[in-house]
Amino acid sequence: MYQEVLLFDKDMPFLVKIQNIRRYPIHWHENATEILLPLNGSIEVVSNFERAIVRQGEFFFVNNRSVHSLRSDSGTMAAVFYFDLDHFENQFQYIKHMFFRSSSYQENPMEKTDEIDDDIRRGNKTKFRNLLTGLLAEMTEGKIPAVTILQKYEYQLAYSMIYDFNWLQFLQKGNHFISSIHMDRYHRIVKYLDENYFRKITLDDIVSMEFITKTYFSHFWKDLSSYSFQERINYERVLKSEAMLLSGMSIALISERCGFSDVKYYYRNFKRWYGCMPLEHRKRCESYTKLGAAYENLPLGSAAEILAAYTNEYFVVQCVDAEDKDLAIFFDNYMKIKYLHSTDKKTVRVSSEFIVVNLFQTYNYHIENEAVVFNWNNMDLWVNLSAGLNSTLHIKLVGSDLDNAFFHAAIEKFIEQALYRYGMKTVQKWQFIIKFKDSDICDPANNMEKSIVKYIPEAIINYLFEF
Repeated sequence: MYQEVLLFDKDMPFLVKIQNIRRYPIHWHENATEILLPLNGSIEVVSNFERAIVRQGEFFFVNNRSVHSLRSDSGTMAAVFYFDLDHFENQFQYIKHMFFRSSSYQENPMEKTDEIDDDIRRGNKTKFRNLLTGLLAEMTEGKIPAVTILQKYEYQLAYSMIYDFNWLQFLQKGNHFISSIHMDRYHRIVKYLDENYFRKITLDDIVSMEFITKTYFSHFWKDLSSYSFQERINYERVLKSEAMLLSGMSIALISERCGFSDVKYYYRNFKRWYGCMPLEHRKRCESYTKLGAAYENLPLGSAAEILAAYTNEYFVVQCVDAEDKDLAIFFDNYMKIKYLHSTDKKTVRVSSEFIVVNLFQTYNYHIENEAVVFNWNNMDLWVNLSAGLNSTLHIKLVGSDLDNAFFHAAIEKFIEQALYRYGMKTVQKWQFIIKFKDSDICDPANNMEKSIVKYIPEAIINYLFEF
């Protein structure tokens, strides 16, 4: 068992590797999250006490400092993504203490279950897989992608990890989301456990740190965790013990260094999580290590053919209205368009290229509980595509909608969310098209222009008269 050192470039807080995996040694990463994406076949992941089968079309998070190994009987080509948590820590203070996953824990990894999935989770998984596939396509095209393109993927992937695949949030049913205040408090407590697991930790320590009562904490913890607070402490200690155990340290010393008052408590809690005694786990890991490594690092370009087949099968975008077949076909061929564009090197274009998004087409939004909900899956694709093709994104607003206060408010909501999601640097490059047929709509259009400029002072707004 060893620490695998990852060297990140300052302008690129992630690494992408293509590997052919039969047997990958037991290892761990410091301050990095690994995401495994099998491109053909499946891979068995053993991460701490969990054993999972990751099939083609799925992805798996290996969390920060998790001791893990990978294996495949048939040999599987996989894309492996590594995210530098140090880079994101300034923006997301507790990212190193978050636990990411995309599925429920399975007692039997051979049984494929999706029992906690719902439409929201499935949509989030599709979006995230699309982003991974898009990033991989950028990296395998044979040229270095522009930093601005990579930054768009970087932000969207980090945002999705934190808000869609944080285990606490992922457990929630339906539209029930945990407030950022409660999330921060939970992760602050987890950080305290991580930094003090070797000491005696009491409830008084926590309530004093958080300036709350024991009664409040009891309700808070029960609402968020399916384990008691003491179980969570012992979980942290047991996970910390695995690296010590595989280094050959004695059981008595491990128990002491991990904060257990007696060796018997260490035995009891280790078996609670790993399903066996510590020395039995060490013996299993030693037997696996003796088999030796069996994997190959491949050039990024070697994945192009398999990635094309993978894209055809798994690159999916959900359209709200099934009748919008033309756009659905376009999305199905999204990656093919990128490939065609990158290989079309002989064409010299004099005029500029642009992509027009009709904001209120049924595939870009829907009404839910009398409120407009925008399809950010689609917008992510438009934003990335426009950056990849070096084209300008135009947001089209139909004049007949502007005279409706409901849609006027929705447009402002869209701009606010777009600024939060993509940042001012990206959004201010967009152009807005206001389309109308007669002069009656001039006043609402002027009001809309003022609203846009209020959020984007240097916005470019064009008027389209169509008859």
